[in-house]
Amino acid sequence: MGARREGIACLCKETVTWDDFRAAVWRKPGAALDDLCRELGLAAECTACTLNIERAYYDALDDAPAAVIAGTEAAAQRHAAAAIPLRRRLYALIDRAMPEYAL
Repeated sequence: MGARREGIACLCKETVTWDDFRAAVWRKPGAALDDLCRELGLAAECTACTLNIERAYYDALDDAPAAVIAGTEAAAQRHAAAAIPLRRRLYALIDRAMPEYAL
């Protein structure tokens, strides 16, 4: 279960709170993170909040009520088979290769 966040989700778009972001994820459980960010205007001008937004996205999917996830069979399948983003795979590879070096 993800930690509850308070405040705004991104300084690029100060009108979107974490609760607004969670609601958007729950409205479209099968939507890609990039599509949600584009729709809400998050991470549009900088990437400082990208990792926080990505974590909140997966936390929101994990915390979603069963009715949200099982709304359609296709959405449930996309949620279950969500691929790990390329960026996360790259970071994991770097961490395995050079765990004692800070980037």
